[in-house]
Amino acid sequence: MRQRDPKGSAPAARRARKLTKKTALVASGSVLALGALGGGVAFATGTIPGPSGVIHACYQNAGPGPGHGPGHGPGPGPGHGPGGFNQAGALRVVPSGTACRPNETALSWNQTGPQGPQGATGKTGATGAQGPQGATGNTGPQGATGAQGAAGAQGPQGATGPQGAPGAVSLIQAVEDSSENVPGGQTVAAVAFCPTGYLVTGGGYTLGLSGPVPSGVRVEFDEPVGGGWSVSLQNETNSTVGLTAWAMCLKTS
Repeated sequence: MRQRDPKGSAPAARRARKLTKKTALVASGSVLALGALGGGVAFATGTIPGPSGVIHACYQNAGPGPGHGPGHGPGPGPGHGPGGFNQAGALRVVPSGTACRPNETALSWNQTGPQGPQGATGKTGATGAQGPQGATGNTGPQGATGAQGAAGAQGPQGATGPQGAPGAVSLIQAVEDSSENVPGGQTVAAVAFCPTGYLVTGGGYTLGLSGPVPSGVRVEFDEPVGGGWSVSLQNETNSTVGLTAWAMCLKTS
Protein backbone atom coordinates (compact mmCIF):
# COMPACT_ATOMS: atom_id res chain seq x y z
CA MET A 1 0.00 0.00 0.00
CA ARG A 2 1.27 3.44 -0.95
CA GLN A 3 0.62 6.69 0.95
CA ARG A 4 0.86 10.20 -0.47
CA ASP A 5 1.64 13.29 1.53
CA PRO A 6 -1.02 15.99 1.97
CA LYS A 7 0.29 17.99 -1.02
CA GLY A 8 -0.17 15.05 -3.39
CA SER A 9 3.48 14.51 -3.99
CA ALA A 10 5.07 11.27 -5.28
CA PRO A 11 4.53 8.19 -3.21
CA ALA A 12 6.37 8.11 0.06
CA ALA A 13 8.20 5.03 -1.15
CA ARG A 14 10.09 7.19 -3.70
CA ARG A 15 11.15 9.63 -1.02
CA ALA A 16 12.10 6.99 1.49
CA ARG A 17 15.62 7.07 2.63
CA LYS A 18 17.82 4.16 1.67
CA LEU A 19 18.95 2.49 4.84
CA THR A 20 22.36 0.92 4.94
CA LYS A 21 22.92 -1.58 7.62
CA LYS A 22 26.41 -1.36 9.12
CA THR A 23 27.77 -4.62 10.41
CA ALA A 24 30.33 -4.39 13.19
CA LEU A 25 33.03 -6.98 13.05
CA VAL A 26 34.19 -7.76 16.57
CA ALA A 27 37.10 -10.21 16.77
CA SER A 28 39.75 -10.88 19.37
CA GLY A 29 43.29 -11.85 18.28
CA SER A 30 44.70 -12.34 14.74
CA VAL A 31 42.58 -13.73 11.89
CA LEU A 32 44.79 -16.45 10.44
CA ALA A 33 42.59 -19.14 8.90
CA LEU A 34 39.05 -18.69 7.43
CA GLY A 35 36.86 -21.69 6.70
CA ALA A 36 33.35 -21.93 5.29
CA LEU A 37 31.28 -24.39 7.27
CA GLY A 38 27.87 -24.10 5.51
CA GLY A 39 24.71 -22.20 6.40
CA GLY A 40 22.71 -22.75 9.54
CA VAL A 41 25.42 -24.45 11.55
CA ALA A 42 25.02 -24.33 15.33
CA PHE A 43 27.96 -24.23 17.79
CA ALA A 44 28.41 -25.57 21.30
CA THR A 45 28.99 -22.58 23.58
CA GLY A 46 28.12 -18.87 23.71
CA THR A 47 31.37 -16.89 23.95
CA ILE A 48 33.43 -14.75 21.54
CA PRO A 49 35.83 -16.26 20.76
CA GLY A 50 34.86 -19.82 21.69
CA PRO A 51 36.65 -21.76 24.47
CA SER A 52 39.07 -23.26 21.94
CA GLY A 53 39.93 -19.85 20.44
CA VAL A 54 37.64 -20.22 17.38
CA ILE A 55 35.76 -17.10 16.18
CA HIS A 56 32.31 -17.67 14.57
CA ALA A 57 30.51 -15.36 12.08
CA CYS A 58 27.55 -15.32 9.65
CA TYR A 59 28.05 -14.12 6.05
CA GLN A 60 25.02 -12.55 4.29
CA ASN A 61 24.31 -14.16 0.92
CA ALA A 62 22.64 -12.21 -1.95
CA GLY A 63 18.82 -12.37 -2.00
CA PRO A 64 15.91 -11.62 0.28
CA GLY A 65 15.96 -12.68 3.86
CA PRO A 66 14.34 -11.96 7.20
CA GLY A 67 14.27 -8.27 8.17
CA HIS A 68 15.57 -6.66 11.27
CA GLY A 69 12.41 -5.13 12.72
CA PRO A 70 9.93 -2.35 11.87
CA GLY A 71 10.77 0.22 9.12
CA HIS A 72 12.47 3.50 9.84
CA GLY A 73 10.52 5.92 7.49
CA PRO A 74 7.29 7.80 8.19
CA GLY A 75 5.40 5.33 6.10
CA PRO A 76 5.79 1.76 4.97
CA GLY A 77 8.55 1.20 2.49
CA PRO A 78 11.59 -0.97 1.82
CA GLY A 79 12.68 -0.80 5.41
CA HIS A 80 14.04 -3.56 7.55
CA GLY A 81 10.80 -5.17 8.52
CA PRO A 82 9.61 -8.62 7.43
CA GLY A 83 10.07 -9.27 3.76
CA GLY A 84 12.84 -6.67 3.42
CA PHE A 85 16.14 -7.16 1.53
CA ASN A 86 19.33 -7.56 3.61
CA GLN A 87 22.67 -6.14 2.47
CA ALA A 88 24.61 -8.84 0.60
CA GLY A 89 28.18 -9.44 1.77
CA ALA A 90 27.56 -8.29 5.34
CA LEU A 91 29.51 -10.21 7.96
CA ARG A 92 28.54 -10.34 11.61
CA VAL A 93 30.45 -12.03 14.45
CA VAL A 94 28.23 -14.19 16.64
CA PRO A 95 28.80 -16.07 19.91
CA SER A 96 29.63 -19.71 19.67
CA GLY A 97 26.49 -21.82 19.59
CA THR A 98 24.54 -19.26 17.49
CA ALA A 99 22.76 -20.56 14.35
CA CYS A 100 23.01 -18.39 11.23
CA ARG A 101 19.89 -17.33 9.30
CA PRO A 102 18.71 -19.35 6.28
CA ASN A 103 20.24 -16.87 3.81
CA GLU A 104 23.57 -16.68 5.67
CA THR A 105 26.66 -18.85 5.52
CA ALA A 106 28.42 -19.82 8.76
CA LEU A 107 32.14 -19.04 8.86
CA SER A 108 34.80 -19.65 11.51
CA TRP A 109 38.53 -19.08 11.96
CA ASN A 110 41.13 -19.63 14.64
CA GLN A 111 42.23 -16.81 16.88
CA THR A 112 45.75 -18.29 17.02
CA GLY A 113 47.49 -19.42 13.83
CA PRO A 114 49.80 -22.41 13.33
CA GLN A 115 53.24 -22.35 14.88
CA GLY A 116 55.84 -20.71 12.70
CA PRO A 117 59.23 -22.21 11.77
CA GLN A 118 62.02 -22.26 14.31
CA GLY A 119 64.16 -19.18 14.25
CA ALA A 120 67.90 -19.14 13.65
CA THR A 121 70.19 -19.84 16.58
CA GLY A 122 71.34 -16.69 18.30
CA LYS A 123 74.93 -15.72 18.84
CA THR A 124 76.78 -17.17 21.82
CA GLY A 125 76.71 -14.81 24.75
CA ALA A 126 79.79 -13.56 26.53
CA THR A 127 81.32 -15.77 29.21
CA GLY A 128 79.99 -14.90 32.61
CA ALA A 129 82.13 -14.15 35.64
CA GLN A 130 83.47 -17.13 37.52
CA GLY A 131 81.31 -18.04 40.46
CA PRO A 132 82.59 -18.55 43.99
CA GLN A 133 84.14 -21.86 44.92
CA GLY A 134 81.61 -24.35 46.17
CA ALA A 135 81.70 -25.92 49.59
CA THR A 136 83.79 -29.05 50.05
CA GLY A 137 81.71 -32.15 49.52
CA ASN A 138 81.32 -34.95 52.01
CA THR A 139 84.00 -37.61 52.16
CA GLY A 140 83.02 -40.56 50.03
CA PRO A 141 82.86 -44.12 51.33
CA GLN A 142 86.08 -46.11 51.57
CA GLY A 143 86.81 -48.07 48.43
CA ALA A 144 87.17 -51.82 48.32
CA THR A 145 90.60 -53.35 49.03
CA GLY A 146 92.51 -53.88 45.82
CA ALA A 147 93.93 -57.20 44.70
CA GLN A 148 97.34 -58.21 46.08
CA GLY A 149 100.14 -57.32 43.73
CA ALA A 150 102.72 -59.74 42.40
CA ALA A 151 105.76 -60.53 44.57
CA GLY A 152 108.75 -58.35 43.84
CA ALA A 153 112.23 -59.57 42.99
CA GLN A 154 114.46 -60.64 45.90
CA GLY A 155 116.77 -57.90 47.02
CA PRO A 156 120.54 -58.29 47.61
CA GLN A 157 121.83 -59.70 50.89
CA GLY A 158 122.32 -57.05 53.52
CA ALA A 159 125.53 -56.50 55.44
CA THR A 160 126.01 -58.40 58.69
CA GLY A 161 124.90 -56.37 61.65
CA PRO A 162 127.01 -55.74 64.73
CA GLN A 163 127.17 -58.41 67.42
CA GLY A 164 124.55 -58.00 70.07
CA ALA A 165 125.25 -57.68 73.75
CA PRO A 166 125.68 -60.90 75.75
CA GLY A 167 122.45 -62.40 76.95
CA ALA A 168 121.29 -62.59 80.51
CA VAL A 169 122.25 -66.30 80.79
CA SER A 170 125.69 -66.28 82.30
CA LEU A 171 126.37 -69.88 81.22
CA ILE A 172 126.66 -68.86 77.53
CA GLN A 173 129.59 -66.81 76.35
CA ALA A 174 130.44 -65.43 72.92
CA VAL A 175 134.10 -65.74 71.99
CA GLU A 176 135.65 -63.89 69.04
CA ASP A 177 138.89 -64.74 67.33
CA SER A 178 141.13 -62.05 65.98
CA SER A 179 140.22 -60.87 62.47
CA GLU A 180 141.92 -62.34 59.45
CA ASN A 181 142.61 -60.58 56.16
CA VAL A 182 142.00 -62.68 53.05
CA PRO A 183 144.02 -61.28 50.11
CA GLY A 184 142.70 -61.61 46.56
CA GLY A 185 143.29 -65.05 45.03
CA GLN A 186 143.70 -66.81 48.44
CA THR A 187 141.70 -68.94 50.85
CA VAL A 188 142.05 -68.29 54.61
CA ALA A 189 140.41 -69.95 57.65
CA ALA A 190 139.60 -68.27 60.98
CA VAL A 191 138.84 -70.26 64.17
CA ALA A 192 137.19 -69.04 67.41
CA PHE A 193 137.89 -71.37 70.39
CA CYS A 194 135.82 -71.67 73.56
CA PRO A 195 137.62 -71.26 76.89
CA THR A 196 138.37 -74.25 79.11
CA GLY A 197 135.21 -75.54 80.79
CA TYR A 198 132.98 -74.37 77.94
CA LEU A 199 131.30 -76.32 75.14
CA VAL A 200 130.79 -74.81 71.69
CA THR A 201 127.09 -74.61 70.84
CA GLY A 202 127.18 -72.50 67.67
CA GLY A 203 129.08 -69.88 65.79
CA GLY A 204 129.34 -67.70 62.71
CA TYR A 205 131.38 -65.05 60.94
CA THR A 206 131.43 -61.46 59.73
CA LEU A 207 133.05 -60.04 56.57
CA GLY A 208 134.74 -56.67 56.38
CA LEU A 209 132.61 -55.39 53.48
CA SER A 210 130.58 -52.17 53.29
CA GLY A 211 128.21 -53.44 50.60
CA PRO A 212 126.91 -56.64 49.04
CA VAL A 213 129.16 -59.70 48.96
CA PRO A 214 131.00 -59.82 45.58
CA SER A 215 130.43 -62.86 43.38
CA GLY A 216 134.11 -63.88 43.72
CA VAL A 217 133.91 -64.16 47.53
CA ARG A 218 132.42 -67.35 48.97
CA VAL A 219 132.53 -69.34 52.24
CA GLU A 220 133.88 -72.85 51.83
CA PHE A 221 132.78 -74.06 55.26
CA ASP A 222 131.23 -72.63 58.42
CA GLU A 223 131.10 -75.32 61.13
CA PRO A 224 132.25 -76.41 64.63
CA VAL A 225 135.75 -77.85 64.91
CA GLY A 226 137.51 -79.16 68.08
CA GLY A 227 136.59 -76.81 70.91
CA GLY A 228 135.55 -73.89 68.73
CA TRP A 229 134.01 -72.61 65.46
CA SER A 230 135.89 -72.52 62.12
CA VAL A 231 135.15 -70.51 58.95
CA SER A 232 137.03 -70.80 55.64
CA LEU A 233 136.75 -67.95 53.08
CA GLN A 234 137.89 -68.06 49.42
CA ASN A 235 138.60 -64.70 47.79
CA GLU A 236 138.82 -64.66 43.97
CA THR A 237 138.67 -60.87 43.64
CA ASN A 238 141.55 -58.41 43.40
CA SER A 239 140.79 -56.86 46.80
CA THR A 240 141.50 -58.00 50.37
CA VAL A 241 138.46 -59.04 52.42
CA GLY A 242 138.41 -59.07 56.25
CA LEU A 243 137.12 -62.24 58.02
CA THR A 244 136.19 -62.68 61.70
CA ALA A 245 134.99 -65.98 63.21
CA TRP A 246 133.03 -66.21 66.46
CA ALA A 247 131.72 -69.03 68.64
CA MET A 248 128.88 -69.44 71.15
CA CYS A 249 130.10 -71.37 74.24
CA LEU A 250 128.15 -73.00 77.07
CA LYS A 251 129.79 -73.35 80.48
CA THR A 252 129.94 -76.98 81.54
CA SER A 253 131.90 -76.79 84.82
